[in-house]
This record gives sequence, structure tokens and C-alpha cells, in this order.
Amino acid sequence: MNFRLINHIFCLTFITIALMLSGALMIHLGFWQLNKIQEEQTIFNKLSGLSAPETSISDFAFIRTSGKLVENTHGSFYQIKQPHQIGYAHFALFKTANFNDLLVLYDWSPTPTSQKPIPITVEGKALPFQLLYKQKIIVPETQTWENLLQNRMPTHFIVSTHYPNLSHFQLFYQPKLATHYNYAFQFFLIGITLNILAGYVFYRKTQ
Repeated sequence: MNFRLINHIFCLTFITIALMLSGALMIHLGFWQLNKIQEEQTIFNKLSGLSAPETSISDFAFIRTSGKLVENTHGSFYQIKQPHQIGYAHFALFKTANFNDLLVLYDWSPTPTSQKPIPITVEGKALPFQLLYKQKIIVPETQTWENLLQNRMPTHFIVSTHYPNLSHFQLFYQPKLATHYNYAFQFFLIGITLNILAGYVFYRKTQ
């Protein structure tokens, strides 16, 4: 028995299988990148599109409820409005009938101060509070998120339907088409190359 020949065939078989599995993995990653585009587009549509009011708060849920301003909770923080307009986002805390206290962004303006909002209805999209947590409150200067919310940090805040700078938050969720297509192309190219190499090694094994 030619053990050297058997060992050679075993090595080529192992290499062929390894190349095929690696190629399959790369192609799977390519399709995963394409699926990411669809997932990001779905999230973006939830943020930007119209939807029916929901009874619980979750990411991009449309909330509509009666609300009353909690006194001395309105203020502002620095926020750029495209294209490159310097200004301030205005927020306030509202006591609501269905969702307890809600932090609402209700206006944007070039100045850090604005009139107190007096809405009858709180209406808008819910976004993760982590998007705001690192923002420094400008007005009032002594205010912090912890003090404002009495150390009860919410999971979400509400961007009012009439908020004029929704595009600021849309940028966070804009589908990264070029990035995902680029990665998908690279993964597919590597996967096809590995499968071609696997076919070549298999051909050599049969000779």
C-alpha cells in the first residue's frame, strides 16, 4: 500500500473541503450584507413614515396621548440642522395619561431659549434615549438629565410630529448602501475565488 499516495490524496481532500466551506461562508456573509440593507431600510421607513398610534413605547413607535407640561422642565441643547445651521433643540417633560412622564423634543431654533410649550396632545416617534444622554443641556445651565428626570432614566424620548429637525436623527439610521454593497462584493469575490481554487485542487486530486 502506497501510504505516501494515500497521505497526498487525504491532504488534497482536506484542502478541497476547507476551501469549499470557506467559500460558502464568504458567500453567506455577502448575502448577510445585502440583508443588512433591507433591515436598515425597514428601520428608516419606520422612523420616517406614518403609522398608527401604539399602546406601548418601543423603538420608532408612534405615540399619541394627552399631556401636560411639567413645570420648570423645558430647556435646550446644542444641535446642528442640515446643512450646517447652528441651533438648539428644545425639550420638555410632559405628564401623560398613558405613558407616565415623557421627554419630548418639541422645537428647534437658532436661539437657546423658547416659549414654554402648552400642548394638549403629545404626538411623535419614540427614539432610544441613548441618542440624547451625552448631549449637554445648555438652558438652564445648572440642569442635567439626571436632575431633570429625577434619576429615572427613560428608555426612549419622543420626537414631536412637528419637530423641524427630524433629519438630524434620520442620519443615524440612514441605510449605509455603499458600505454594505462594497462588503458584499468583496465577500462574493472571495467566496467565488475560494470555490474556484477548491475545484482546481479537486481536479489535481483526480489526476
